[in-house]
Amino acid sequence: PAYHLVYGMATKAPGDDGMHVDYLPDDVVQKYVDAARAEKVAVILDVQISAYTPADAIRRALPFLEHPNVHLAIDPEFAMVEPGQLYPGDPIGYVTAEQVNEVQQVMAEYLRANNLAGQRVLLVHQFQNTMIVDKEKLDPAVPEVALTLSVDGFG
Repeated sequence: PAYHLVYGMATKAPGDDGMHVDYLPDDVVQKYVDAARAEKVAVILDVQISAYTPADAIRRALPFLEHPNVHLAIDPEFAMVEPGQLYPGDPIGYVTAEQVNEVQQVMAEYLRANNLAGQRVLLVHQFQNTMIVDKEKLDPAVPEVALTLSVDGFG
């Protein structure tokens, strides 16, 4: 079992930084992490990429990896990849295998730099084949990261 939190939610409004993401306050996330630890369940912090690169989108969540029950997810549906795109999700976005591999490396480097033991999951949502470009180039061999593709629904 796991608590799956949309940690970074895509928004139509660009926000102060222009990136179209509204992050949950860290103190709220910490309450979920603590409750999950008490119940012996995982927490998945999901980031709807929006105008960030996938690697930049997850950086704010990295300190939560200090908790062994915390894992990360990215949602390509909301990646703003088209020139002139006004807001996330229209059209449906995508990530490349190279970008996913970069996210894995960022996670692995954070775990190593902070001497954090144990493997963490990187969940990549996908409900269309076009949402992960060059999927055959995904690197499933990053020791610190369990790359997982989730065939989920729209929205």
